[in-house]
Amino acid sequence: MKLTDPEIKAAKPKEKPYSLPDGHGLVLLVQPSGAKWWRYRYRFNATAKMLSIGVYPDVTLKNARNQQTHFKELLAQGIDPSQHRQEQKQLEAIAAENSFESIARLWWTQWSAARNQRHADWIM
Repeated sequence: MKLTDPEIKAAKPKEKPYSLPDGHGLVLLVQPSGAKWWRYRYRFNATAKMLSIGVYPDVTLKNARNQQTHFKELLAQGIDPSQHRQEQKQLEAIAAENSFESIARLWWTQWSAARNQRHADWIM
């Protein structure tokens, strides 16, 4: 049975964490603090894994289901969603390091060190 938005809003914290299943591995984990975390449970190479999707209401039910669909597509292609996410973060970090702004700031730091402060400020 699929979750609905009113059911999610009505979920109250208990003494221990508990989960509300939405189906096909998507669950809402309700913490004793009242935080509600979306999780995706899956198996890859005969190993049970869990992937965090985000916090409700920042990640809506619809967005969580879209993420679940994306993860299922990756699994169908033989790709571990957790590993894929880590690789994407690394690629984004590399792209940020090689941006024009970061290269320009690096150049400026090295260039201005060899000049007096007044000249460097005038050029800037």
